[in-house]
Amino acid sequence: MWFGLQNVIPTLLLLQDMYKINSPSESLDQLFPDHKCISISNLSINLVLLFFALQANTLDIKKIGQFLSRHNKRLKTTLCKLYQITFILDAAGILSKGDNIGEIVLNPRFFALRMPMKEEPKIDILSIESLLNRPRNAPVNYIQCRNQDFEMFAKLIGESLIEI
Repeated sequence: MWFGLQNVIPTLLLLQDMYKINSPSESLDQLFPDHKCISISNLSINLVLLFFALQANTLDIKKIGQFLSRHNKRLKTTLCKLYQITFILDAAGILSKGDNIGEIVLNPRFFALRMPMKEEPKIDILSIESLLNRPRNAPVNYIQCRNQDFEMFAKLIGESLIEI
């Protein structure tokens, strides 16, 4: 149900909380589990939340389709629905076409909602821990891991399509 453009921001914040998009402990596969039903509403939510999960304001629609159809093998159907969704969200001003073919951009007004990543803890350079000659356990950048997973899923699906 459409209640107007002024309700998009509160709805996006609510969806981010409901789906735990900003949780560093959730992997991309956990955030976007296998859905047997690839309905327009489900794909719409996943499409928009993918921008926040990857903290990217520009994504390739073909890679999105490959990622969202990674378990159900219905890439063509998923892509067709994604094109319909992006057309509708473009008309509403939420998404727009990018400079490259297949590129979609989340309107900066809505992309600014993403939660900032936690800063790395400050390290005392004179502490025993920092003076030891061994590598420090670097904090894992969960956004970088999610982006790598996204690219890996898209690549695997793309390779399997070439074999067919």
